[in-house]
Amino acid sequence: MSHFNSIGRRQMLQGLGAAAAVSMLPRVPALAAAAAPLAITELNHIGLFTAKVNETRDFYVKLLGLPAETMESNVRVYVRFPGGFISINGGPTMTRPAEYNHFCLGVKGFEGKDVPGLKAKIEAAGFKTSPSDSVSLNIVDPNGIDVQLGQPGFTGLEGHQKVGGGAEAPKPTVGQFKVSELNHIGVSSPKANETRDFYMKSMGLKADTVEDNNRIYVRLPGASFISINNYPGIKAQIHHFAFGIPNFDESNTKGMIEKLKAAGFDAAPADAVSIFVKDPNGLLVQLGKAGFTGLEDHPIKKG
Repeated sequence: MSHFNSIGRRQMLQGLGAAAAVSMLPRVPALAAAAAPLAITELNHIGLFTAKVNETRDFYVKLLGLPAETMESNVRVYVRFPGGFISINGGPTMTRPAEYNHFCLGVKGFEGKDVPGLKAKIEAAGFKTSPSDSVSLNIVDPNGIDVQLGQPGFTGLEGHQKVGGGAEAPKPTVGQFKVSELNHIGVSSPKANETRDFYMKSMGLKADTVEDNNRIYVRLPGASFISINNYPGIKAQIHHFAFGIPNFDESNTKGMIEKLKAAGFDAAPADAVSIFVKDPNGLLVQLGKAGFTGLEDHPIKKG
């Protein structure tokens, strides 16, 4: 494995050998998509906690040329990309390790003003919730990971005020790449089948199990998805998220990595067709082609 703790198939099989077979998911059939208490419209945003709020903001501005907004208390920054944003929270007094602490899905018909009603509906269906804010709610997956539920098109401004002051963000530039989409969320889990079933039961989503039998793709509206990965030695967590890049050259990932390194970014292969870049906290951001489905290097498991 690379120093990035890459979860690519080739690196996994080469690095773990026989251990990979021991950890293979049992071939439990996925549930048929059925009526569910939630109807999802979009993958809206990713949230992270860090003591390095400004440095993390600047990383995205410089890497991808994205604009940023500072919110109340100067401990919350939104980095905007087409169709969504990165919510960077914390500040210099934060003592917990940096982490991706949630991602947000848009819920059809939810307007953000009936959080108690949404909470009652989810809990009546047998799912656990946790507080989020006055206009959204978290549903808790089998790993204890919070998945925020908000109104479609949620911008983060519904419950938070934009303020001036604080360290000014660098002006957006061309960046190393142009982002067109938030493509997928990568979750590592020792409960991959249960996590898959959680999304199918609570949200009526469909899923694919791919060829290494350690990876499941839960499909969201559009081209986005949740990649659930079952690997030994990796704790349950949001492991990474992926941006789609127009005109991303899958045949030249080595050249792109060299270019990023020359510009001062810490980059390495994610798999045969995409790359990882480490942010200032050591968190992983995957870059791949726009519309990436996960099947380009991981065919659906047959049988």
